[in-house]
Amino acid sequence: FGTLHPEWTPVVGALSAAFPGLRVEHAGGMGPGERLWAAMERAHPEVRWTRHGHLDEAGLAKVFSGWDAAISTTPWQLAGKSSGARTLLDHGLPVLVTRDDVHYPGWVEEGYDAGLVFAGKDPAEALRGARRRAARDSGPAVAAQWERILGGGVL
Repeated sequence: FGTLHPEWTPVVGALSAAFPGLRVEHAGGMGPGERLWAAMERAHPEVRWTRHGHLDEAGLAKVFSGWDAAISTTPWQLAGKSSGARTLLDHGLPVLVTRDDVHYPGWVEEGYDAGLVFAGKDPAEALRGARRRAARDSGPAVAAQWERILGGGVL
């Protein structure tokens, strides 16, 4: 869901080795990730690759209902506030976060959503215990969290 990033390449390789029959699907636009998608298809012919393109809200919800998990390349510190990650979490998906390279000084970290799973050195192991949850609307809670952060003069 969204554009692709180079972090996907080793993650897909690790997941493919650990989960035979892996299915990788993408919804939305890829932007500059088009070439990366083609390269991953060539590198991992054992993976079932599907592109859904741009979908309306109902189409996106239907696609998400068939997924076991999602990948986000939003940095860990920002993942709970990312609209893309929030959309996936609100659909009940565990979200594998592949990056932890952005750290803002003075950032007030609040409890992270239990649906966020940090990939670390072993993305497959990180996902083994992850389970879908009931769908929900986290918009009001995220807005309140931003209000607390911004009201505190952090940014």
